[in-house]
Amino acid sequence: MVLLRILTSVFIFFGLYFICRAIFGDKSIKSNKWKQKQSPQAILNARKEIITGKKLSKFEKFKANAEEVLR
Repeated sequence: MVLLRILTSVFIFFGLYFICRAIFGDKSIKSNKWKQKQSPQAILNARKEIITGKKLSKFEKFKANAEEVLR
């Protein structure tokens, strides 16, 4: 009888876990709420860096950082 209760609890726990993953997605479970919002220019620069494979120059990084701080 105790084994049946333990198994039921385990199945309920895993069921709730997978339901939460399906509803919120994999990324929102990982403390995504503390992530800072990025400016549109910073997002474009990050995409540019990923697509081209080139890193931004120091001036471009400084400019994007300064624009973000001013906002």
